[in-house]
Amino acid sequence: MPLRNTPIRRKLVLVILLTCLTVMLLMRGAFFTYEYHTFREETQRELATLGRIVAANSTAALAFQNQDDATEVLAALRAERHVTAAALYDGSGRLFARFPAASADALPPAPGSDGYIFVGSRLAGFEPVLQKERRLGTLYLQVDTGAIMSEWLWGTFRIGLAVMAVVLLVAYGISRLFERQISQPILALVEVAQAVTARRDYSVRAKRLSNDEIGLLTTAFNQLLVQIHAQKTALDEHSIVGITDAGGILTYVNDKFCAISRYPREELLGHDHRRVSSGSHTKESIRDLWSTITQGRVWHGEFRNRTKDGAIYWIDTTIVPFLLPDGQPYEFVAISADITVQKQAQAEILKLNQELEHRVVERTAELEVANRELEAFSYSVSHDLRAPLRHIDGFAQLLGNRLNGVMDDTSRRYLDTVTGSAKRLGVLIDDLLVFSRMGRSEMRRSEVDTRQMIDEIVAEFQQETQGRKIEWSIEPLPIVHGDPPMLRQVWANLIGNALKYSRRRELARISITHRLDPADGHVFAVQDNGAGFQMEYAAKLFGVFQRLHHTNDFEGTGIGLANVRRIVERHGGKVWAVGRPDEGATFSFSLPTAHVTGLPVL
Repeated sequence: MPLRNTPIRRKLVLVILLTCLTVMLLMRGAFFTYEYHTFREETQRELATLGRIVAANSTAALAFQNQDDATEVLAALRAERHVTAAALYDGSGRLFARFPAASADALPPAPGSDGYIFVGSRLAGFEPVLQKERRLGTLYLQVDTGAIMSEWLWGTFRIGLAVMAVVLLVAYGISRLFERQISQPILALVEVAQAVTARRDYSVRAKRLSNDEIGLLTTAFNQLLVQIHAQKTALDEHSIVGITDAGGILTYVNDKFCAISRYPREELLGHDHRRVSSGSHTKESIRDLWSTITQGRVWHGEFRNRTKDGAIYWIDTTIVPFLLPDGQPYEFVAISADITVQKQAQAEILKLNQELEHRVVERTAELEVANRELEAFSYSVSHDLRAPLRHIDGFAQLLGNRLNGVMDDTSRRYLDTVTGSAKRLGVLIDDLLVFSRMGRSEMRRSEVDTRQMIDEIVAEFQQETQGRKIEWSIEPLPIVHGDPPMLRQVWANLIGNALKYSRRRELARISITHRLDPADGHVFAVQDNGAGFQMEYAAKLFGVFQRLHHTNDFEGTGIGLANVRRIVERHGGKVWAVGRPDEGATFSFSLPTAHVTGLPVL
């Protein structure tokens, strides 16, 4: 549009003047149309009046057929300079007299209908000549309206032009007066917007000069500046911000950018990223960055930069391209966070991990040596210690057989004590070997039908429990994943303890339950109504050689529950117990249903 780039003050003046001119032209056109029709009607009335006067003066000439008088009457029309032709016709319609006398070619051969009509640029018509209601003849008059119209138009044009000039001059003065009231608030907004754009200073505010829509616009603009300033302040407080043009030249940096790079602002603006680059990034990575942002996509990555004094710092950066309507970027905004401390921590962690790996290798070698020594010890226990125990037990039996008839009761009791102690020591050695192997043996996981395993274990205890009244309560049990021999060892120990500690009950009640816990997974419990224990000593139950009951009351080595804990923990679960003296005990353990600490799903 022609006015698109015109200043707003000139636009306002032009709009007001054009509006006034358009209104005046429309009004003048309407007035001209009215005057034109009025002019034609007035001309017709004047010619009709003239015709009646001439007709009245021509009655005598027609009545007496005096052609000279008729010619004289028509000749008086010379005073009317716009009358171009006139004629009198007698009662029979013959031409009686004419004006001017030169030619009769321009006159009608006979009178027509009474009245006046416009024909082209002429107004002509017929007027009856009457004498006391008797028609003596007809008068014809013709007027050249072109000259009259030209005079009228010229006068009307001069008046209209003068009025329009005066009105436009007044409108111009009024528009100059009011355009300042309209344009001044807008120009104030423009000035503030230019300051914001040029200096990126969002603390400036536009002054509200009116309470109209422009005043509301000013208030809304100021509120927008407040929000942008608050967001920019928050961003500057948290982030490192740098803005470049489409060529990568820095046009703005915030205080944090200057602080971390240790460059003053004037030494950064007008330069590209190489001002702070450490040279650690490859050309391919820089090309990938530029390819991404020049295509209008957001780029995110890390930079290893160098300060003015040579120190290295790391930043985590997101670069956002600002695009023109055609999709081409005109500015890039880089928002960064200082991650130097994190990078140093990562380097320290990497160093510690390397040291830890080295220590693990060393420790693994030490453990392998220890395991080999433990295996050697186990072999020694298994063979070197068992042989003396077999000798003690065997010679004790031989001594008993030889002195069978001559030993008194005291000697027999002593010999039985030696034999029993040797057997208990053998059991203890076996349990220790099992406990040792549980910590070293490789786990072989597979599906385990828990109910089937428990039924088999209960059947194995049938011979030991013959003659006892036992009430079993076993809930539906799931199939789990684990090492079958190890899990069998857990169930055998827990069920064996329940049978052992409830054997003094006339009716032993043993229940095995299962529930799913959101945190622990499968939770199994073995409950009995046996001897129970004091809860204050519950922590000792799962330790090696820890017993809460005397051997004379309930046999055992104190290793079974330690084995249970070790097996359950190797499966990623935990074990616990509750009880009360003489009211029974409940031993529970959990097996996870999800992947826990690197263990397979159970």
